[in-house]
Amino acid sequence: MNGAQGDTGASGANGATGDTGAAGVNGTNGTNGTNLGSPDLSNVDFTGRNLSNVDLSSVNFTGANFTGANLSGVNFTGANLTTVNFTGANLTGANFTGAKLTGVNFTGANLTDIRVVFAICPNGIASSQPGADC
Repeated sequence: MNGAQGDTGASGANGATGDTGAAGVNGTNGTNGTNLGSPDLSNVDFTGRNLSNVDLSSVNFTGANFTGANLSGVNFTGANLTTVNFTGANLTGANFTGAKLTGVNFTGANLTDIRVVFAICPNGIASSQPGADC
């Protein structure tokens, strides 16, 4: 992120810039597997953005808006996604292992081949508990 310019962030660590209004993601089109570390991106608006194949593990996205975003192949392992809006987002192949999904809105989202293991589901129940259905 050191001074990088890309289309996935505006005003990131060490001067990274781009166009999502969030921390920069080193590279172009958000597709290089860059790891953002553990920043707090609570309440950030990612509406319609392309973050495909980005490693967003352990990031705090509480209250963020990903409406209509392309999040295919994104790694949300251990991320805090409490009350996140994924309405109409493409989440094909996204990994939610260990993510906190309490209160998440998946209305109209493409959930093909997502991975949800040891996560806290939108209803507050751990995905590892018998009968849990994320």
